[in-house]
Parts: sequence; C-alpha cells; structure tokens
Amino acid sequence: MHRVAVVAAGMGHVVLYDELPRFWWLLALIFFVGWLTVSYCQRARASVPMQPTFALKLLSTASQLLVLFSLAAGLGSWRLETLVSAQLPHSLDKTKHSLSVQVESLQLTSSLRAQFSAVVLDHSNADKGATQSLMGKRLRLAWYSPPELAVGQQWQVEAILRRPRGMINPGGFDYGVWLLGQGFQATGYVATKSEATLVGATPPSLLRVFREHLRGAMQAIAAEPAHRFFTALLMGDRQALTVDDWHVLQATGTVHLMAISGLHVGLVAALGFALAALGVRLLLGAGWLRSANPYRLFPPLFAMALSSGYALLAGFSVPTQRALIAVVLVNILWAIGIRCSRWALLAIALLLVSVGETLAWLQSGFWLSFVAVAFLLAKYDGTAGRSIADSRYQRFKQGLFTAVKVQCLLSVGLCVPLWLLGFPASLLSPFANVLAVPLVALLFVPALLFWIPLSFTPLSDIALFPLAWAFNILWSGLA
Repeated sequence: MHRVAVVAAGMGHVVLYDELPRFWWLLALIFFVGWLTVSYCQRARASVPMQPTFALKLLSTASQLLVLFSLAAGLGSWRLETLVSAQLPHSLDKTKHSLSVQVESLQLTSSLRAQFSAVVLDHSNADKGATQSLMGKRLRLAWYSPPELAVGQQWQVEAILRRPRGMINPGGFDYGVWLLGQGFQATGYVATKSEATLVGATPPSLLRVFREHLRGAMQAIAAEPAHRFFTALLMGDRQALTVDDWHVLQATGTVHLMAISGLHVGLVAALGFALAALGVRLLLGAGWLRSANPYRLFPPLFAMALSSGYALLAGFSVPTQRALIAVVLVNILWAIGIRCSRWALLAIALLLVSVGETLAWLQSGFWLSFVAVAFLLAKYDGTAGRSIADSRYQRFKQGLFTAVKVQCLLSVGLCVPLWLLGFPASLLSPFANVLAVPLVALLFVPALLFWIPLSFTPLSDIALFPLAWAFNILWSGLA
C-alpha cells in the first residue's frame, strides 16, 4: 500500500512547483544505484551471524521508495510538459486566424455576448506552416453580438487567439490552470468587423437529444425550484441555479449534494449492484441458473454499466470521473475475487486519479474528497455493533444512529481542510446534512433514475409531481 501511495504522490505532486525540476530521472538513477548497493550490503551482512541489519533494511526500503517516487515524478513532469507544449505557441499569441471551427458546447448565450468552446477543423491562412499547430485544438472563444449559435454548427470565422493565461490572487481561482485542466489550447474572440459564415451543422448526438428531452420534460412538469435542482442532480447541469440557491447551499453546508461526485455515482453503483444481485438470486431460486458463478460477475458488471451511464448523462465532469474510477476499481476487484484493505483501496484510487488527471492535485475537490474518505476510514468501522440476532428495529435504530454519527464526524473533520482551502465551514452543516443527505441519496436520486423511462410515457407528470412537491418542502426547510 505504501508503495502505491508513494507512486501516486510522486506523479501528482509535480503540479505544485512554480517551475518543473528536470532532474527526476537522474535522481531515480542515483537512488536506484544506492538501493542496489544497500541491498548487496544487506545480503552480505545477513550471511554473518549476530550482525544487526535493521539500519540496512531501513536504508533499503527508503532507497526503494525514493526510486519509485523519482520515477513517478519524472513521468508526471513529462505528462505535464506535454500538456503545456500542446498550447498555442508564443509566436502565435495575439494573432488573427481565419479558421473553420465547430461549436462543441455553449457556456453563455445572450444577444450581447456568447461564450463557447470549439474545435478547429480547418484553416485558410496563406502561411500554412504557422497555423498547422491549430488543427484539432480546442478553443474557448467569445463572440460579441453573435448570431444564433447551437452545438454542432460549423462556422468560418476570423478569430484573434491568445495563449491560455490567467491572473490569480492568493487563495483565488486560477483561470490559467483551469483552462489547462479542461484541455483548452487557446482562448480568444471572434473579430467583430469580420464576416462569419455558417458552413454547416452536424446532427446532434443521441446523448444530446436525450439530455434535451429530459431537461424539457423536467422543466415542463416540476415546479420551482425543484426543476433547477433535479436538472443538477440528474445531469450535472447547475447553470439554472440562482445566486440565492448557492447562498442557501453554502450556509447549510450542502453544496456537495449538487455535484455529481462520489455520493451519487456510488449510490447508483450500489443500486445497480443490488438490483443485479436480486435478479441472480431470483433466477437461482427459480432453477433457471444452475451455478452461483453469475452472482460474482453480473452484479459488478451491472453496477459499472449503470454508474457509467449516469456519469455519461452527467457530462463526465472531473468529480464524476474521479468517483467512477473508484467505483470501477471496487467492482473489478470484487469480480475477480481480490480482497484489499480499505486503505489499500484508497491508495489505488489515489494512484488512478493521479494518473487520469494531470492537474488533480491543484483541485480543492480532490483534497476534500480524499480527506473525507480517509477521515471516515480512520474513525468509522461499518461492521461495528452489528449482530445477526438483532431485530429489524434494532438494526434500523443502529443504522440511523450510525448515519447521524458519521455525518457529524464528517462535518467536524472537514472544517480544518475547508478553512485551509479558503472555503466557509457551516455550523449548520451537521444538522442540515443529517436530513438532506438521506433524502437526496435514498429518495430523490433513485426516483429520478426510475423516472427516466417514464419521461417518455403519459405517466411522466404523475411520477414527477409528488417528487417535486417533496423536494420543495425540503428546500423550504433548508432556506
């Protein structure tokens, strides 16, 4: 476990430097030679009776860990340099380009200004060599007095491009790092005095049509403010949330409920696992299955499929990807029959997230999620206090007490990390989350998932109306 954690730390921590050190591979070679030397001396000393080898063992372990740390740091530095080098070259900064771009997503649309991301499809500059590096790059563009834009449209425009940059105050939002993490190679704006031509439009993807159907059905049925929060819970779209909504969420410490992260993805995976396990048991009881081997395979596969579909519906945001990595890891280990300790699972998840996200260690959500899980693992044992002989009422009472205890511990334990990261820590958080977390996790999210197939039927409004009514009551209590 400690080796996995060291590799994760070596690969992830490189983003914390102002300038990347370029001697990691040399350090790895030096530590590797030192490890071989110490190991040779340790074997030589072990052949002599009554010779203590504790110091040599300590040096050997330390050298091995330093080798792993340096190799991982070298790999992380190479990945980060590759990401930075893919950005717009300095020689093309503040230059005008005639580009054919396809609208990828819309962040802001109004009659005065549009903010959108686009992919470069082609260019028509005379100097092809200077703009060849723009092919396939993702741009974050602004368009003042724009025409009506839609995802999938292809435009021929003249744009002034800038290399991604950002100004940051201590403890503030780093826009440049955010652009780098989102995969934008350049920013800029469409020249207002140039002529823009709509070249064509690709048909919307099936996923986009599906998301628009759910958004429209929800907005037509659910009353305020339920439809805003249901859209955030189901699809990760929080643009409709108002400033007053965020104030209430921050004051009550329930902001995490509106992020598609570990709580929701884990809940969907557990729901899929339980449904598949129930189905296998029913088939076994009916005699349609002669072996219990599918019980080890089908539930984790269905859990991964359902959680992956939910993550895809939510747009595969960074917290969603992080939670999905942990879900897939746990289910794969279950399917192949490998049992790991809780801390080993946490270390492996830390390594996979560090590998999958180059800039993960710069995100506050990364630290809060892993600190929360580590705090729960250190303070809470899920099997304590349970007995097969307990009645259902005793188990329910014990489960309710445990849920309240865990939420209080988590709220208190995250106060210091929240303060260190510059976020407010609400004193109302334990009380609000004891009520809100079970309702959102056990009622609203599962009910919304079951509502998805009903949204195509006349039963859509009948199923969603009582759910919206219940959420509005909860929101009034939080407010």
